[in-house]
Amino acid sequence: MSAINLADMPEVVLEHIFSFLTYDNIAQNRIVSRKFNTLGAKMLNKGYYMADRYHEKTLKAIKAKLPRRESERRVHPLARQCDILIAIETRLSMLAMTFSKWIDANVCCFIPGKVIDEIMRVLRCVANNPCPPRAHEILQELRDISSMAMEHFDERILPILKSNIRVPPYFNLAEPLTCATAPSRTASLGFVRYKPRSACLQQAERHTSVSTLELSEQKTIDVLLSVKINKQNMVIAKQNREIAELRKLLDEHDAKLRDLQEKISKSQALPSTSVIVTRQAGKRKRVIDKNSSRVASDDALALKRPKSAVAKGSKD
Repeated sequence: MSAINLADMPEVVLEHIFSFLTYDNIAQNRIVSRKFNTLGAKMLNKGYYMADRYHEKTLKAIKAKLPRRESERRVHPLARQCDILIAIETRLSMLAMTFSKWIDANVCCFIPGKVIDEIMRVLRCVANNPCPPRAHEILQELRDISSMAMEHFDERILPILKSNIRVPPYFNLAEPLTCATAPSRTASLGFVRYKPRSACLQQAERHTSVSTLELSEQKTIDVLLSVKINKQNMVIAKQNREIAELRKLLDEHDAKLRDLQEKISKSQALPSTSVIVTRQAGKRKRVIDKNSSRVASDDALALKRPKSAVAKGSKD
């Protein structure tokens, strides 16, 4: 009886065998052969979307048990689980921004299998442990490996993907295209060696899908820029209205100031001579000084005389 080669087994059997491995082991075994590469990429993508759905389901179940008031949520026994799941949601969003568009374009798979293992470990801990560790303790490993995975993808893998998906518009489908990377490197990224016709068609489809993706991204950027410009224009118009109102108030104050200056100049131009008005009231006379507004009478003037003069006048 001849031995059966593992690579010759049906894909369903291989997928069942791979299901007993961790996603990190699946990612490492992709370099064995093209069949392992294709199957491993498929299982990594499936594991990534499964982790995302499991997280969404767990977060929904936890939030349903929490009270509506924020003050009561902070002291609830499930508050720590909710904080952990929200932090995982943020990390999944960052991973989606890095990998999702390339996965949807069928250019690569979700390469870091260890990230999927760590996400599933944390989710199981949250679901099964009534008192899990604090968020910064349980998520430290996930933050580290996911950050390293995204940095490695942006610095090392993304330039190779962009160079491999560029197809000149004048290429001949009957002529083979050469890959700029080594076979071992392309196998680790999910690529295979190009064949004359089928590979060219596949690469043309990838180029079309990525071009469509880039066009949709450019449209999204244009829409966001237009919204931002409209908001800035509204702010500028509001500021212009406020400036016009302030200018109007300033003109009114200038007019009032001019009126006050005219009144002051007119009052200063009047003659400064004193007008003396005498009025006979019995034996008294009142002297009115206009400038000093001082009223004097004969009796008051008599009081200012020396006592000797008053005594002399009485003797007479």
